[in-house]
Amino acid sequence: MASRSHGWFDDAKLLPTERMVRSGPARLRIPGPPYWWEGTLTLTSDRIFFLPYVEHPGLDVTAFWLHDLLTSTSDARNRFAVASPDRKAAFHLTGPPSARAGWISSQARAWLQAIDELRHDARPPAAFEDHPRRRAAG
Repeated sequence: MASRSHGWFDDAKLLPTERMVRSGPARLRIPGPPYWWEGTLTLTSDRIFFLPYVEHPGLDVTAFWLHDLLTSTSDARNRFAVASPDRKAAFHLTGPPSARAGWISSQARAWLQAIDELRHDARPPAAFEDHPRRRAAG
């Protein structure tokens, strides 16, 4: 299994006019043991993606174009899920504890609010087809 340093994704890897919005430690739900896989969740103006700290054969493609998202919902506390027409993913935010705002933590609420706001102006994947870094976008 390959290992990645925690901060290897930076602004140089963004697509043209794409901007970094937020990034933080998270877990991705996978179908088999250990069920939650550690990594970094990153939200840009056009994408949300999970970068695992260590590769795992059970990890599917974990990049989503915001333009293609159908839903982004919270299932409990500091967890939320996103879904596109062909796949879905559940994330557990593992950063420093935040004050709880009802059942959904303020941390998860901030991610969901940012995702919903960005979806309105997010560009479709076709907008980046001619860019060489497009293949890394998911």
